[in-house]
Amino acid sequence: MSLNGLYVTTEKGELRWRPYEELRPDIHVGSFSEIARYVEWLQNVQVNLGVTLASRQIMELPKIKGAALIIDKSMASRKYFEQLPEIKNYNGTIICCDRAVYTVIEHRRPDYVCNLDSSPLCMSFFDRPDVKAASADITGVFSVTTNPLTIRLWHGPKTFFTPYLLGMQLTKSIVDATNAPYMQTGGNVATFAYLLAYNLGANPIGLFGITNGYETKAESEYAQALKFHSQKEGPYGPYWQDPVYEMYNNEILAYISYLRRTEKIKTVNTMKAGLLYSKDVEDKSLAEFIKENQE
Repeated sequence: MSLNGLYVTTEKGELRWRPYEELRPDIHVGSFSEIARYVEWLQNVQVNLGVTLASRQIMELPKIKGAALIIDKSMASRKYFEQLPEIKNYNGTIICCDRAVYTVIEHRRPDYVCNLDSSPLCMSFFDRPDVKAASADITGVFSVTTNPLTIRLWHGPKTFFTPYLLGMQLTKSIVDATNAPYMQTGGNVATFAYLLAYNLGANPIGLFGITNGYETKAESEYAQALKFHSQKEGPYGPYWQDPVYEMYNNEILAYISYLRRTEKIKTVNTMKAGLLYSKDVEDKSLAEFIKENQE
């Protein structure tokens, strides 16, 4: 369950797909905060072992026949969620990102909810009566490094994956220990949900709620780095973007381009907003996507 390679950044700042056999060790300057984060991940893996070993394998999930719709939520995308009632009319597969689940279930239960962040802040997405009640019939897809308390809040079936961690040697060791297969994440949950849809066989794949930018600086999730924000022109007007979301945007666009070129996977931005656009991303409304992709 991987694409058998990585996107690496060239000296020109461009993303390039590299198969594992072509990769060479890179030297990275570390920091104490990075070490602390890796220690936290490994501690979470150790606590989660009993759950991961007893859970259904991600490869055993039903294959998606036809389209899948990925739904995320951010400060900048909330204003567009007035379109979300359209999903009541959609009988295809919905893969929901963790922070969107309590909004999505108001209209239709998703098939999958994804979480990969080890932060305990993610507990707030699931620690709600409505989500707990709905989760009984929804499969939660978790990273083996997810905070164990977040996992315990999920009352439905669970399956696990191993993200790329520090290097393939460490990643493979965790795969062997947890029996959870390795998958790319692109650094954030929306990109992981996209790659999950691909691995389960979805085509086309619709994206909703993924702006990778902000209409105003006040919406920024990284206010401490406002001086690094830059304004960019999108198809629907100007948008602000910080270095983190720029990286996320580049990563998912690189995957989209690669999969369209190699496997004819069609990707559709269904929100009419944001910066997730390229020649490889089609542009339709959520209503149009749903109408064209009923099972």
